Amino acid sequence: YGVSKNFVESLSRLYWDKFGIETVCLRIFSSFPEPADRRMLWSYLSFADCVRLVEASLTAPRVGHTISFGISDNKLKMVDNSGAGHLGFIPQDSAEPYRAAVEAKTLIPDQKRPSVKYLGGWFCELGHPDDKAAE
Repeated sequence: YGVSKNFVESLSRLYWDKFGIETVCLRIFSSFPEPADRRMLWSYLSFADCVRLVEASLTAPRVGHTISFGISDNKLKMVDNSGAGHLGFIPQDSAEPYRAAVEAKTLIPDQKRPSVKYLGGWFCELGHPDDKAAE
C-alpha cells in the first residue's frame, strides 16, 4: 500500500511540474466515528473533518501539488501539516473527548512494533507474499 501511495504522489508531482496539473494528495490515517485505539489518538479524523478537508481541497483557489495529512485537531501531533495550510482546512473535532475511554480499554502498545514505530501502522506488519514461501 505504501509503495503505491508514494508512486501516485510522485506521479502527481511529475504532472504538476511538467504539465501544471494541480492535485491534492490526502493522507488519511484513520477516519471512524470515534478512535478505537491509542494510535488513533493522534491519527483520528472525524467524518465531519474529513468532509471539510475534501471540500477545502476541491475549493482552494490554487493547490499546485499538495500533500495534506487528514487529521482532526488532535492534542498529539505526529505529523506536520503546515505545508497544506493554503487549502484553508481548519479541523473542528479532536480525539480528546475519547481519550479516557480509549486508554481505559486498550493496553499501551510495544513501542518497538513496526505498527507503532512507523506512520504506516498495521500495513508495516503485513510482510510480503513471498515471505511465506521462503519459510
